Amino acid sequence: MRLAVVLLTMLPLPAGSVLVERWTDAGTAGLWSLIGKWFVFRGIGIRLFIASANPI
Repeated sequence: MRLAVVLLTMLPLPAGSVLVERWTDAGTAGLWSLIGKWFVFRGIGIRLFIASANPI
């Protein structure tokens, strides 16, 4: 289960967030800015939140 969470937060979820924001034109930021924002938020922020919610 933990492996699935780590793998999902590393690539598919951030990539999906970037694509959705680009397709909906919600932001006027450039592609690299969106990639940086979502990969940092999902890859680091969400994973740390999940780790703190499920202490070992």
